Amino acid sequence: MSSRSTPSITALYPEYTTTTPLDTLRSTAYSYLNAQSHTYLDYTGSGLCSSVQLAAHEARLASTLYGNPHSVNPTSEAATIAVEQTRKRILQHFNADPAEYAVVFTPNATGAA
Repeated sequence: MSSRSTPSITALYPEYTTTTPLDTLRSTAYSYLNAQSHTYLDYTGSGLCSSVQLAAHEARLASTLYGNPHSVNPTSEAATIAVEQTRKRILQHFNADPAEYAVVFTPNATGAA
């Protein structure tokens, strides 16, 4: 057995250091993947939520009761407001004129077809 240590992957392939920001993101916002020993590659089939997104969503659900946005009651009004605010923010993000563009939410790729 040799006493020499094996060079690190970045010593052998220095271009791998360009992924450092992604490695940091995975170890922080997606640390549950490492904790559960997962390598997840199907990002086109299902997006993974980050721990920050999960915490924000949990806080939102803990502070507000949402109902069916197609009904008329206080919980439905809360859902309708949230949906409309989200549509507005998406259009603003893309600098899209709401008179020309609409945001439509679908449950999944099949529902969008």
